[in-house]
Amino acid sequence: MSTPPVIRLLFPFTSASGERIEELAIRRLKRRDLADAQRHSKDEAVIEDHLLCKMTGLTLEDLETLDLADSRTVTEVFRELVAGRDGTAVLGRSAAPGAADAAE
Repeated sequence: MSTPPVIRLLFPFTSASGERIEELAIRRLKRRDLADAQRHSKDEAVIEDHLLCKMTGLTLEDLETLDLADSRTVTEVFRELVAGRDGTAVLGRSAAPGAADAAE
């Protein structure tokens, strides 16, 4: 299994729990993540925030603390994953060997 993609933050921050956040490991989302987000709200922005939290492991409070430049990168990676890609185009590196197989 390949290493999950990582977003290295341009503007690291300290989380609500006091942890220094310098990078975010990304996990692919599942249908159950979407269903869970839709149970919380019908508002598209709220659903997307919920999914971004699931994808990055951040709390909503920490997600709201992201610098806009880092938030844009997180959102772009999210959109790449939803489109069936691996997010590496946004992160500026090629896919790891076997990444296409893992996405199936």
